[in-house]
Amino acid sequence: MPKNRPRCHCGGDMKRNGTTSNGTTRWRCKACGASSVKRRDDLANAAVFAQFIDHCTTSTSLRAMAQRHGISLATMKRRFSWCWLVDVPDPTIGHTGRVYDQIFIDGTYTAGGCLIVAATLDHVIAWHWCKQETTQDYKRLLERIEAPL
Repeated sequence: MPKNRPRCHCGGDMKRNGTTSNGTTRWRCKACGASSVKRRDDLANAAVFAQFIDHCTTSTSLRAMAQRHGISLATMKRRFSWCWLVDVPDPTIGHTGRVYDQIFIDGTYTAGGCLIVAATLDHVIAWHWCKQETTQDYKRLLERIEAPL
């Protein structure tokens, strides 16, 4: 039996039973007759997260993005609700004690404030959120990085 064939909640084998109006294959259990479709939540969540990143990194409003995708503003907010809970990994883990020859420091303004980033040519070393770029905020950013020799 193919590995991608779904199993019913009763444990019975399922067979193809036509398609839905969207073209998705419908499956029916041979034992109990229950009908279902296979869902790929990972692909759906990846698409929603890509839209969320697009919203966060561009000047596109949430209302304009909802109109572009043909859904209401409330639906777009509901789809994005879990995206705000994704933990951003701390880049300093695994790089403590490392001294860098050269780092680049820059601030990027977003609707929520300013993100100050310290990076090398190939990866981010540390970042700090602030309202605006100040000397004190740059000090907070740099105190997380080892001083040069």
